[in-house]
Parts: sequence; structure tokens; C-alpha cells
Amino acid sequence: MNAVILRIAAMVTMLTDHTNYLFQWSSLAEFAGRLAFPLYAFLLADSYRHLRSDSGRMKKYGCTLLILAIVSEFAYDYVAFGQWVDWRSQNQILQFLCFVLAALLADRISISWVKIPLWAGVIVLNTVCNLGYYGLGIVILLAMTWYLDRQEDWNFGRRLIGAAAVMLVFCFGYVIQEVYFNFNIFVVDGVVYWEPIIGLFKTNAVTLLLIPVFALYNGQYGNPPRWFRILYKYFYPAHLYILSLILISMGF
Repeated sequence: MNAVILRIAAMVTMLTDHTNYLFQWSSLAEFAGRLAFPLYAFLLADSYRHLRSDSGRMKKYGCTLLILAIVSEFAYDYVAFGQWVDWRSQNQILQFLCFVLAALLADRISISWVKIPLWAGVIVLNTVCNLGYYGLGIVILLAMTWYLDRQEDWNFGRRLIGAAAVMLVFCFGYVIQEVYFNFNIFVVDGVVYWEPIIGLFKTNAVTLLLIPVFALYNGQYGNPPRWFRILYKYFYPAHLYILSLILISMGF
């Protein structure tokens, strides 16, 4: 399984997730939409792994992420909050850019323990500034980079175990993060309401289906046509602006 298949799945599930967020058209769509972030994060970590030794291509990749993050923010704000500028949260590409910049810096630090406060600071920054999936997004990107760096040397069984470890961190991390940000909803007068917490985990547990998918990934980009590469590169901002125009035409 190469990156082309994962990219198609990422675009389809993200579009499903965002349209369902706006129009609530299917509970099945909600489950499918949960797959979008792990797929995009996996592909971002893999792209970084391929490009980090090539400074020229890495610089171009970073500039592309910066431009896409800036362009996407306005449509992201409109889809999420109904206005073109809103500071309550920032788009996912900005978090990806933050990870890439921090990873490049970390790769240039020879003292291992120094990387710990660096990444801790990045996790806090992403949480405080409400970037993408907050601190969890950075944790998962680190975990996926760790997995991809070792995947080629592992047999299929070890790949399954490694991918399972990453996705279990995501599942439980997502629930913990949601409870933290919405503490007053899940804990009232000292009483913990477990039913909605378990419901969160059940909804997010669909992402565990990606464990064999990641284990089967062969580490190859594939050979997609140029139009597909352009589509994938600009799909995030393009679909957000299309959704924004649909909302405007509907009077929202």
C-alpha cells in the first residue's frame, strides 16, 4: 500500500468529516470523519521523513505549508465559526508547519535531553494557541515519525504492534484531551459522568481500523499524475472555501 491510496482516503474522509460537521447528515459519516486527522498526520510525518535530509526540498515544503496555512485560515474560521477571522482555534496545516519547524530544530540538536524541553514547549504552545488537535496533534506526529523511522526494519507483526501503540495513544489521548478542555461537562459537583466519556472513546475507536493500514504501508509515494499531486496539495484550503461559499449561498 503506497501513499496515493492513503492520500485518497485522507481527502475523502476529511471532506466527509467537515460536511457532516456542518450539515449533520449521517452518524456513519461522523465515524468515517474520525479517520481524517490520523491519515493526514501519518502522511505529513512520512513526507518529513523523506525530505529532512534534502535542505532544498525541505525549505520548499516548509514554504508551501506556510502559504497553505495562511490561505486556509480565513475559510477555516468561516466554516468553524461563521466569520472570516476568529482566534478561537487555528487550522490543522499551521500545526503541521509548527511540527516540521520544531522537528528540523530537534534534528540539529546533538544533546538528546535538550529535545525534551523543546518538544514540551511545542506541545504547550499548540495547546495554548489552539492549533489543530492541540498538544495531542504534536504527540501523535512524534509517535508516527518514531514508527515510520523503524517500519522498514520490522516484520509485519512488529509493524502491527507499533501501529497499534501509536493509535491507542491517539484514542486515549483524544478522550483525555476532550475531558480536560470540557471538564465542567464531564465532571459536575465532583461527580464523573462516564457515559459521555465512554461515548467519546467509542466514536474515536474507529481510528483503530487504521492499524493494519499503517502496517501495510510500503513507504513509497507511488507515481501519481501531476493533476493528482496538485489536487492533494491544495485540497485542504480549496474544500474549505467551497464549503464557505455553500454556507454563504444558504444564508449562513
